[in-house]
Amino acid sequence: RVRLVLETVAVDEVQVGDHLLVKTGEPAPCDGVIVSGSAYVSEEHITGESLPRSVEAGDDIPAGARTLDGSLVLDVRRVGAESTISRMIRLVTEAQQNRPRLQGFLDRFGRTYSQLVVASSVLIAVLLPPVAQLLASTRIGYTGASGSFSRALGFLVASSPCALMIGAPVAYLSALSACARRGVLVKGGARTIEALSSVSRVVFDKTGTLTTGHPLLLAIDVYSPDHSDDSNATINGTAVNGVAPEKDLIWREHEQELKKTLERPMVRQALSVATALEGHTVHPIASAVLAEAERADVEAVAVSGFKSVAGQGLEAQAELEGGGELVGVRFGRVEFLKTQHRSSLTQSQLEWLERKSEWATKLGESVAAYASDRGDLALFRFVDEPREDAAAAVKSFKKRGFETGVLTGDRRANAVLVANSIGGLDSLWADLKPEEKLEMVKTMSNDERRVFYVGDGINDAPALAAATVGASMGLSSASASAVHAADIVIMRQRLEDVDWFYRKSVATQNIVKQNVVFALGLMCLAATPAVLGSIPLWLAVTLHEGSTILVGLNGLRLLSDRLS
Repeated sequence: RVRLVLETVAVDEVQVGDHLLVKTGEPAPCDGVIVSGSAYVSEEHITGESLPRSVEAGDDIPAGARTLDGSLVLDVRRVGAESTISRMIRLVTEAQQNRPRLQGFLDRFGRTYSQLVVASSVLIAVLLPPVAQLLASTRIGYTGASGSFSRALGFLVASSPCALMIGAPVAYLSALSACARRGVLVKGGARTIEALSSVSRVVFDKTGTLTTGHPLLLAIDVYSPDHSDDSNATINGTAVNGVAPEKDLIWREHEQELKKTLERPMVRQALSVATALEGHTVHPIASAVLAEAERADVEAVAVSGFKSVAGQGLEAQAELEGGGELVGVRFGRVEFLKTQHRSSLTQSQLEWLERKSEWATKLGESVAAYASDRGDLALFRFVDEPREDAAAAVKSFKKRGFETGVLTGDRRANAVLVANSIGGLDSLWADLKPEEKLEMVKTMSNDERRVFYVGDGINDAPALAAATVGASMGLSSASASAVHAADIVIMRQRLEDVDWFYRKSVATQNIVKQNVVFALGLMCLAATPAVLGSIPLWLAVTLHEGSTILVGLNGLRLLSDRLS
């Protein structure tokens, strides 16, 4: 018999081979292998997996994985710079250092233009008299109101790049102000706006970006001995009799079908028991079950003797309809029923449960099973719910000629289900590690087609840093690493704001180009007569200042949200 001694130590003092106790609700501080205990762990921001993973002794978990319903004893395998989190931070740093430097157009043009104006003014002051005498037999002095020095000064004033230089800052500041009001924080400033207006490929993360990151109860399949079609229930608009979801599946338009389905007592009772059991937990699936019960006005049955089996499922005693005594009920993983409660299921029920759960998993759905000691059996099916504006945002980018794609660490079946429901995506890569996402973004950028990447998790941080422009969805929900690596933070977590910001960037660049052309035109209009001596110096100054004011007013138009 071994007596365990608990000691609290700093993370940097942990060594490979140490055993760490990870309590319920805590993240694992290091990479390791579970020695004892079982639990559901959330790795959403690390791997992109939308639903928690059930782990037990012998399973690996990365640093940052958070336990939901149980405690674990972890055998440390990697610490410090070798851990998963540290490796991602290192990838972010390398990606930021290797990102191409984008020099602004006006930075390049303004430097050359200023040098040219100064040189031209000197040449006019020195060479105008002899050249005029040689070519036109006209005598022009060096001094006086019409002398070459006065004309050179008029040219210098009229051609000075005030309007040219103020046109871009006013436009960019106006655009940044409009973005801030809409909840779009542009960390990269004007360079981000200029870079985004030139991208041609947009790539999304899945979990938390294209989807809400929260599961949605899609369907409840109820077992009946005759295996008739009546044993299957449809919720949220999806048939569950072996037909795959349609590509244009609309997740939220299901109220009428749901109401019709829940008129069946067996389905209603299954949801009622699941609600009673999941009401004791904080598992993401619990949120989906409780939300569906509230929408369907299904009350939870009274339960007693509640018990949670960490990482497996829930048990209790409940008084079900049609019976006057307490009956054992359970809800959780399919394996939980097949192993620990196998004796309460018939061979036909086991085969049905195996077939249904395998089919749902292939479709990219997550499942949980309900059973009672009196023979009731049902399979709850969940999906990662796409954001309401995801399809519209992808369609908008496609309409503008963008190539669209998805990079995700989630399972391919899950990713395909979401991609099909949204539509309009050209490519999809799944089961990717953070370093693989980074390499994919680098590869996409190698063909001189700039990449706009949108993500939210710590596993997206390296890709966000390497992309031409990276956008993080949210500030509170996104990981700190993703926010740090991104050029843009979408505060309202709406994909429509991503599309809006792109359109705003294009509009801003158009205004900047208009200001450049407008400023150069007025400079030429004022500088040419100044050199020829046709206008006095004061008029050249007036034209110059007037052009500065007009260019500024044109840039201020970007303060309006409508100019996008």
